[in-house]
Amino acid sequence: MRPTEPVDFIALLAAFASKKKKQVRDCQVFDPNGYFKERDPSVGSSVSDRSAYAFKHELRLNQRRRRVSIMASQYCIRLQVDGSLNVGVCSINREDRIMPADIRSDLRVLGDPRWPIFVTPALPRAGLLAFLNRPSVHAAATLLIHSPQDSVLVTQGSVCAYFCPGTAAEFQSAIDSLCGLVEPKGRRSRADLQPLPKEFQPLIPLILRWAEDDDGWRQEALRAASRPELKSLVSTVTPYLNAIDNYLTTNDDDAARALGRLAEFTVEARLDLERSENHGSPPLKIV
Repeated sequence: MRPTEPVDFIALLAAFASKKKKQVRDCQVFDPNGYFKERDPSVGSSVSDRSAYAFKHELRLNQRRRRVSIMASQYCIRLQVDGSLNVGVCSINREDRIMPADIRSDLRVLGDPRWPIFVTPALPRAGLLAFLNRPSVHAAATLLIHSPQDSVLVTQGSVCAYFCPGTAAEFQSAIDSLCGLVEPKGRRSRADLQPLPKEFQPLIPLILRWAEDDDGWRQEALRAASRPELKSLVSTVTPYLNAIDNYLTTNDDDAARALGRLAEFTVEARLDLERSENHGSPPLKIV
């Protein structure tokens, strides 16, 4: 049920994180899909004005083998679940301002006329039609959409909801609902990395452990790692960095990109260690 009184979404996120024994992190993300100008006509349209609507608090966690990111602004919650999903792009109930998915279509969620469907200029995939006819999609829309500002955005590999929960308990229901829409994403295996040259084969266990494609999740892994783990990683991989750079100039397959991600993480870990040891600064924040 959508709250009728003002809700402190940042406090709700903190309460949910505490229950999960997780920590809310600072971030600074402006997402135009979360920009609810109609709620506060006094806010203008310049970049500085719109910063009032930025998502400034974030919680990341793994649920049911899916990656979950929850961001809070003072106006709404942004909940994204990443996994395996390849059905096309659409936005349920409200135009998506990023893709953009802003063409109103005649598609429906299980035939329900309550929520308009917006698509990109490209023709919808046949898989999108089947996806929208799933009862689980209808249940998610019913749970999360209660006003013209709420929406559920379907993209390549993720589902993202913009909504306004009334209690911290509603977070888990929302997460469970979106997790039901995407399959767990397959993890890299040793077989995926076999194309790497022999000289890089010793790094395969580290690639499987530390090579992270997403910047935000890479920062999360950096925060969660112990100092001894990072020191061991840096001392092991640093001697390979020049060779990795040379290899990446002429190779761009999946295995090479994973190797590059390991190199990126190693450099970030080294900078983080230097910052902590020389200046006593906290770990890097997501920006």
